[in-house]
Amino acid sequence: MKRIFSTIAVVTLLLNGCATVGFPKSGTPSPYDGKWTGSLPSKSASCAAINLVAKGEVRYGYMIAEVFDGTMKKYDLWGQIAPDGTLKGNIGSAGVTGATASVRFNGNDANGTWTASQCDGTVALKRL
Repeated sequence: MKRIFSTIAVVTLLLNGCATVGFPKSGTPSPYDGKWTGSLPSKSASCAAINLVAKGEVRYGYMIAEVFDGTMKKYDLWGQIAPDGTLKGNIGSAGVTGATASVRFNGNDANGTWTASQCDGTVALKRL
């Protein structure tokens, strides 16, 4: 019986560690808040066929976007936008980072790059 409770505790701990990202419950609105969409095409020969699309939101200066390959959701993009409009974001799944993004927000546009272990590309977003 003691072993069963130990197993349940370990499984619960592991599942809690796989939580998804979320917005802060409160905060100060930022000039970048709103809905955003755009593309993340690859620029490396090793992954030339990748052309990802992002759809997301900025709330309180924190960005969360879903990244799609065609119609299938593949990843999340998340991170805090600095007051100067720079985002050092993460791209991954279930809160685990697999790539990073460096994006500069300016008015209704945001542009930058993303980098993974064997692939990289650009980021181009527009506010809706």
